[in-house]
Amino acid sequence: MTENTDQELGQLDTDVLIIGSGPVGAVFARELLDKTDAKILMVDVGDAGTPVPGAHLKNVAYFQKDVNYFANIIKADFHPTSIAVNRSREVTLGTDAYTVPPEAYDNGYSTWNENPDQDPYKNISGAGCTYKVGGMGTHWTAACPRMHQGELGDLEHLVSDEDREKLYKRAEVLYDVTQEAFDTSIRHRTVRDTLAEEYEREDIPKAYRPQALPLSVKRRTRDQSFLNWGSTATILGPHAKPSCIHLGAGPSLNVNTARPFRILEQHLCRKLVMKDEDDDKKSVEYAVIHNMLRNERIRVKAKHYIVCCGTVLSAQLLHASGLGNGEDDDFLPALGRYLTEQPLAFCQVVMKRSIVEGIREDYPDEVAQHNDEHPEDPIPIPHGDGDPQCWFRSHNHNYNPQQKRAITLYDAGTKTKRKEKKEKNKNKKKKQKQNKNLRIVNLLNVLKPFC
Repeated sequence: MTENTDQELGQLDTDVLIIGSGPVGAVFARELLDKTDAKILMVDVGDAGTPVPGAHLKNVAYFQKDVNYFANIIKADFHPTSIAVNRSREVTLGTDAYTVPPEAYDNGYSTWNENPDQDPYKNISGAGCTYKVGGMGTHWTAACPRMHQGELGDLEHLVSDEDREKLYKRAEVLYDVTQEAFDTSIRHRTVRDTLAEEYEREDIPKAYRPQALPLSVKRRTRDQSFLNWGSTATILGPHAKPSCIHLGAGPSLNVNTARPFRILEQHLCRKLVMKDEDDDKKSVEYAVIHNMLRNERIRVKAKHYIVCCGTVLSAQLLHASGLGNGEDDDFLPALGRYLTEQPLAFCQVVMKRSIVEGIREDYPDEVAQHNDEHPEDPIPIPHGDGDPQCWFRSHNHNYNPQQKRAITLYDAGTKTKRKEKKEKNKNKKKKQKQNKNLRIVNLLNVLKPFC
């Protein structure tokens, strides 16, 4: 490692520097590579993860067999954007164990990766990001439904219906979206047809009725039981080659910028250095890039800079570059503000006995073959049958119900359950102590005449 990371070792020159390798950055790269001769350099603080840059991690055979374990991968790659300083004392330590003095926190002390300026009562603990080439496109659900008309808000006035339709179609081509990948699944067809029968009313437009969920996914040609989930690599298409990755373990200045497309993995963009200009325009002179593995910094000078490292991290980078931080109220005044997220609600759906038993009549051949192979199985659904992947738009509310096999980013109820259990145990102990004190008082009252 070098001793002074502030010293820049040299400079790379390129046509376009893309900061962030998630789906948005991949779209810019794909469009530029397909339509121009520009040389593109992409940087990401995360590691490559897979030989093909930005590939979906669920495409591994092990997770195809049992998707339940994929939740651990999501948890490992989901990093909180801000962690408040933990001032609590570890109750399991002995009284003679060393602990950080409370006054140290008041003086700005914090452990690695904690934010001393973060108010724990105002922190959005569920907000997170993924540090990996491909971003969250490496573990997303691959669901691609179009937005509900009521969700558009001001976007309805900013983008015309005609332009929005063009953008939707282009995005669906890049992601290779389909509604047919699960048509062979008994469970999928059963859920879809049951919902369709329930919502078959004349006052509901056809586009709002239950249907297959649009997904970025394909069945593999060699084995139809395996899926190839769409990802950032799907967007990059023919440009997602293992050879385009420059590993962080190698010297950053050794990257061949003469090639059309290169990705610097484990490289963090520290800031964009702005040109000294008298007018109101802002332009970038160069970017400071930090090789995290070698602890070295270089300059990258480009004709165009594209910042697309996520909602929070993009704002963080621009703020670190001296933009929108109060020094210039007229430029990016809303930077880092008005961040919103749509509410999500999860529940479990269990099919009625009559629906499950009806599968025997609706799919007699498939059930008969399954019974021959697995006579001990009472469930009339073949092993390896695809998950249901259905959805419909609410015709009078701004939400899109989806019926699918879902893996949440984390067990949303775990922390709450632990907190409730802790509070319950606390109240239990308190009550036991009160009962103990009450028994002592009663005993003293009994012994009083004899004292």
